[in-house]
Amino acid sequence: WSQRPPRQSSRSEELFRSLEVQDRSPIHRSSSSTLSRGAGSDVRSSTPRGRGSVDPPDGGGRSSGSRSSDTAPRSLRRRGSHLRAIKAVYAAESLAAAGPGAEEFHRAIDAALDAVAGPSEAEAEARMARDLAAIRTGEDAIKFFTRYTDGGGASGVKLLYCNRPPPSSEGGAQGPDPGPYDLVVVPKDQAQPEYFTISASGVVHFRPGQLSECMPLSEWMQHALMFRVLCSMTFFRLYPHRKALSQWRANARHACFCRQRSRLARRCFLAKPLFVGPVLEARRIAAEAETVEVLQLPEQCMQLEDFTELQTSVCLDPVRGARRQLEAQQEALGGELERLVLAVGRAGEVTPPPWERAIATNSKGKPMLQEKKEAREQSRRVKMAKEDEGMVGSCVRLAALVFQATLAAMLHRAAGEMARRVLGAGATGEPPRKLLCVAAELEADGDVALRPAPEAFEQAMDRLWEDALGAVDALPPLESASARLRAVADAAGAWRRPPPRSVREILSSDRAWLDLTANI
Repeated sequence: WSQRPPRQSSRSEELFRSLEVQDRSPIHRSSSSTLSRGAGSDVRSSTPRGRGSVDPPDGGGRSSGSRSSDTAPRSLRRRGSHLRAIKAVYAAESLAAAGPGAEEFHRAIDAALDAVAGPSEAEAEARMARDLAAIRTGEDAIKFFTRYTDGGGASGVKLLYCNRPPPSSEGGAQGPDPGPYDLVVVPKDQAQPEYFTISASGVVHFRPGQLSECMPLSEWMQHALMFRVLCSMTFFRLYPHRKALSQWRANARHACFCRQRSRLARRCFLAKPLFVGPVLEARRIAAEAETVEVLQLPEQCMQLEDFTELQTSVCLDPVRGARRQLEAQQEALGGELERLVLAVGRAGEVTPPPWERAIATNSKGKPMLQEKKEAREQSRRVKMAKEDEGMVGSCVRLAALVFQATLAAMLHRAAGEMARRVLGAGATGEPPRKLLCVAAELEADGDVALRPAPEAFEQAMDRLWEDALGAVDALPPLESASARLRAVADAAGAWRRPPPRSVREILSSDRAWLDLTANI
C-alpha cells in the first residue's frame, strides 16, 4: 500500500477543496463579492455556510434572494447556496468576456437555481392566500394549520371560528345528517352561542354556561376517523333507522290499543258510570236465583208417592215454591233495570243554554268564551246521553240472557245432586245412597213383582223434570216484564231480533243434560 503511487484527485475534489479554502479567507470573500457584483448577483446571500462561518446580520444588506431562500427547506437552501458559489467562481470571468448570448444563458442558470432553492416569498404568500381562501370545513382548517404551523407567517391567521352545519346540509359522516365532527368555518361575527375555534394548538369547544374543552389536532382527527369507521359499519349505520322503525311500531301499536280501548269504553257497560251499579246488581240477583231449590232430596228413604208430592210442592207451591221465588227474583231484576232506564233518561234531558238561563234569572251575562265552552260541554253530554239511551236496550237483553243462563245452570245443579245421590260420585269415592223404597212380592207363577213397578219410577222421574222445567218456563220474558222495559226494547230494536230460546229448548239440545237425566 505504501509503494502505490499517489492517486490523482479529480476535478470536483479540487474544486470543493479550493472552495473550502476560499471560504475561510476574508480576501476571497471580498473578491468573490466584487465578482458577484460584476455578474449581477449577491454573494452574501449565496455563500455556503462552512464550518466556522458567521451568519450575516439581518440588516439592510439582506436581499430578496435570501428571504426567498428562507422560505424553502434547509436542504434546498444549502443546495442552492452551493450551486450559486460554484457559478460565481467559474462563470464570473467568462461572463465579462462573453457576448450577449452568454448573459441570456446565465439568466437561465439563475432561474434554474432559484427553482432549486424553492419558491419565492411572493409565491409562498400567494399559495398561502389561496389555501386560506379555500378553507370551508373544519378538516380544511386543520390541514391549513398542519401545513402552516405559524398560521401563515406575516398574515397573522392564528385562529379560525367554526359552527356546526345545519341539519339540511350534506357531506356529513352519516350522509345527509352532519356528524359531531363536521364543522363549517365562519367569520367571528357569525359564530353561534355554541362554537368551535381551530388553531395550531388544537380545537376548543365553547358552550354557553359550561366549561370549554380543548383537544389537540391529532386527537381530534383520530376521533373523527374512528367515528367515520364506526358509521361505515352496518350496525351503527342503520341503527338510527332501526330505532326509528321500532319506535314507530311501538307507537303505532299503542295508538291502536288506545283506539280499541276507547271503542270498548264506549260500548262496555262496566265502563259507564250509569251502567256500573245496575249491571252489578243484576248479576247479584242472578247469582241468588241460581241457589233456588227446584229439587229437594230427603235424608231417609221415601215412598215414590210421597217423594213425588214433595217435589211437586217444592216446585209449584204458590207461597214458598221455586216458581214463586224465581218470579220474585225476576221482579227485582226488572225493577233494577227500570231504575237504570230512568237514570239514563234524566241524564239525557236537554238543559237550556247558558245565555237563556242568564236572561231568565236577570243576571249579568257570562263571557262569550265561557258560554261557548259550556255549550260544547252540554252538546258532549247530550251526545253521550243519546249513546247511553241506545245502549239501554242491549243492557236489558244482556240481563235477560244472563238470567236465562242462570236458570239453566240451576237445573243442571239439581240434576247433578240427584245423580250423585243415586249413582254415587266416582271421583270422590262416595257410594250411592238409598232414596226410594220398593217392595218385592212373589207371584203365583213364581215371578218376582216389584211394588211400585219400574214403569212407575220412570213416570215419576219424567214428571219431576217436567215440573222443574214448567216452573222455569212459566216466567215471562224479562223484556216484557213492564211497560217501560218493553218500550226500551222496542226502541232498541230488541223485538226485531230473533226471540231468545226458552230454557227447555236450550236443555233439549244439551248433550250433558240428556246423558245425566238418562242415567238417573
